[in-house]
Amino acid sequence: MQEAKDIKSRLIRSGSLLFAEKGFKGVSVREVCKHAGASQSMIHHYFKSKQGLLDAILKHYSEDVYLIPSRIIEPELTTKDDFIARIRLIFITTFEACLAHRNVVVLVWRERITPVPLISYLNRLKVFITGAIEKGYVRSSVEPDMITGFMFDRIMNQVQLAPWLKENFGTDLEADKAYRDRWSAANIDIFLSGLVNNN
Repeated sequence: MQEAKDIKSRLIRSGSLLFAEKGFKGVSVREVCKHAGASQSMIHHYFKSKQGLLDAILKHYSEDVYLIPSRIIEPELTTKDDFIARIRLIFITTFEACLAHRNVVVLVWRERITPVPLISYLNRLKVFITGAIEKGYVRSSVEPDMITGFMFDRIMNQVQLAPWLKENFGTDLEADKAYRDRWSAANIDIFLSGLVNNN
């Protein structure tokens, strides 16, 4: 049973990596299986087809990336401090989860795939920010659509650019937790406070 689970996990990991590198159409079932150290029959056994493997990759990604932030959004806001704490947590957990699934992030953008859980997550985040506006925790001039887009764009771009950052600036996003913490804190600060000193 454990061996079967390992094979399935290896196929998902190999599919994620190869589809991100070469595109879905640019990779054969044979390549995925060879990379995973599995026989070609295993794709059919576990996923029915290459498309079934892609669907499983996206399902795994969506569950890992959007589940925790979605739970953070759910409870009703009680105070401005509650909103600030949750925005920080939403940003950080989404960033860390996307980085852990960097290959799938690249694949999703490369193939222009829009996972349904992503749309649901962004809509819930918009409702969350709208609720904060209605309670007076956020300025009424803020546009929730723009803010959710801003947050998500910052995270996705940073995750996709990780190899470029390492090559050109020596910043190892995946290995350097201190840098990730500083980057998250700086983005959250701009997101919550803006650039202009209002004192």
